[in-house]
Amino acid sequence: MVSNLLADSTRLLLAVASPVEFKAVLQGAGVVDDEVPPLWETRELDSISILHTGVGKANAAGAVARELTRQAYGGVLSIGLAGSFDQKVSLCTSFLGINHYMLDEGAIVNPKGAVVKSETGWMSIEDAGWATVSVKPDHGVLMNFFRTLVDNVGDVGTVSTISGTNDLSAEYQKRFKVRIETMESGAIAQTCSILKVPFADIRVISNFCGERTKDNHDFPGALKKMAEISAKIFQQL
Repeated sequence: MVSNLLADSTRLLLAVASPVEFKAVLQGAGVVDDEVPPLWETRELDSISILHTGVGKANAAGAVARELTRQAYGGVLSIGLAGSFDQKVSLCTSFLGINHYMLDEGAIVNPKGAVVKSETGWMSIEDAGWATVSVKPDHGVLMNFFRTLVDNVGDVGTVSTISGTNDLSAEYQKRFKVRIETMESGAIAQTCSILKVPFADIRVISNFCGERTKDNHDFPGALKKMAEISAKIFQQL
């Protein structure tokens, strides 16, 4: 099955940010121990390598880029938890990212400023002509395979600052029409795009974006769901 899904190599790289997420993947793989390697290191399991990237864009991009130059991979799957902007994307459901956007890479400016003008008071670094903040991965065989394993699909926003307030959540949603929020997906998508490696992103919803209440998050349930999704991946690959 792997050879039919991956380009150039039959090895798949799973990029996982945090130790708790890494342990959920190991549980899904049926691994008895839950040993998490140091940052930017991997655990090798048959035709799949699991990379502990660390949290955030810099860790994610750096770890994946380093690993892709160290060994040949036919594809990269970013897998982890996420927050939902969309009430229809409920807690503990799974989500496949389609297009990816950096929600907080830009400048907050005076809408009436003489030098830099913006009707909304926000200008992305892409609109300014400095760099890319939007990535649209190829929707090939790998992406189509993972689509069969998830509950929802849609666009993903990646941030360095999590929207823990309703105001920030609303501000992010004005910038791009995304359904969920992560801290790594867009950075990994961009790395894979530049290095021309097929990419997919699966997330499980652990919370709703904005202010936290006792009813709008379920991290234990999301990690359990993440282990279940991982089990399906290992069973079929």
